[in-house]
Amino acid sequence: MTPSYDHAERAYRDALSQREFALVFIILLLVGCTKSHTPEEVVRERTSELRQTVNEVVVDAGRARDINLQIDRVADLGKDYLRTNRAFADELQKLNADYVTPRQRFEEVLIRFETERKKIQADFLRLHFDIVSLTTASEWEKIAKSEIKALEAVGPLYGVESR
Repeated sequence: MTPSYDHAERAYRDALSQREFALVFIILLLVGCTKSHTPEEVVRERTSELRQTVNEVVVDAGRARDINLQIDRVADLGKDYLRTNRAFADELQKLNADYVTPRQRFEEVLIRFETERKKIQADFLRLHFDIVSLTTASEWEKIAKSEIKALEAVGPLYGVESR
């Protein structure tokens, strides 16, 4: 069965309005505005900063190590997200350049991208709550404040307003 126009349009609109999803917030944190040049360098830098915060806040070395392992997994998801977006944009450009590309090909690409994006979001949410479960309320409050500061600094660049 061929996906309907409404479904493809909704998938496309959802793909363009990604800031509505929690994943974007962690990506903003990891890929924010810094002196680094490539997204991969930015992810490494933001991950390092977050790990440092965890090491300062979480006094139990074992829990800090476990949290940092989860942060590394979140960073890997951020890299996957960037690769997925690049591949999606590249594929759409190729399809768009071909005058005879059938609508169904666009719909297939949009649906595949939507599926990949949802998987990354689900993985992010799982990791987020794994990290929260490894912290105390007071530790999480300090770690979250660190994340909020980073988001407030980079959010406007991506169309996300500060409170």
